[in-house]
Amino acid sequence: MSEASGAKYIENGDEVTIQLSGYINHFVTIEAGKLQGFSTVHVDLKEVTMINSLGIKKWFEVLNAIDANTSIKYHNIPPSIVTQMSLVIGFLPKQAEVISFFAPYFDRRTKETKLVLLTPDQIVDGKAPVQKNDLGEDLILDAIEEIYFSFLTKKST
Repeated sequence: MSEASGAKYIENGDEVTIQLSGYINHFVTIEAGKLQGFSTVHVDLKEVTMINSLGIKKWFEVLNAIDANTSIKYHNIPPSIVTQMSLVIGFLPKQAEVISFFAPYFDRRTKETKLVLLTPDQIVDGKAPVQKNDLGEDLILDAIEEIYFSFLTKKST
């Protein structure tokens, strides 16, 4: 893929945010050293379009470089990463917390899928919250709830 990918780092006191973008693979440069020495690392994944197995390997190298006492907070997790978090053990280490993620909802009227930003507390008993289109019609979660939301209960120990 020719899509640009990368990482941007924003320091704010004893916290740092890394904003990842594009296709995360073995070509992306993620500087783990820029994430060390902070109490909290915020990981903003809003602009990530895809991750492959080599990108996952690279991300694990970054996670292993972050101090075990550092809090990791994931924001704006796209469906491609949600899938990997559900499948790959260790993607969510014990010090990690999911703050927000996108879920695909289908609109029967427009025949389009819309990504809706959710928070973990909106998922009750493994069920997706009701979402409506601009006419007040129910949207349908375009995923199997039990599988899609399973990442919320999977943390490494």
